[in-house]
Amino acid sequence: MILLYGPRPPLLRPGPAPRTPGPAVPRESPEHSTEDPADDRARAGVTR
Repeated sequence: MILLYGPRPPLLRPGPAPRTPGPAVPRESPEHSTEDPADDRARAGVTR
């Protein structure tokens, strides 16, 4: 039941950061791991 109250779908929570079908987001630092918090914001549509 806790998953229903999450701010975002549980599918985006896993560590490996699953690639969702859509436009590729430009990454500022490719050397950063996929678990970087900035990657979550980028997938949410927030670009710096």
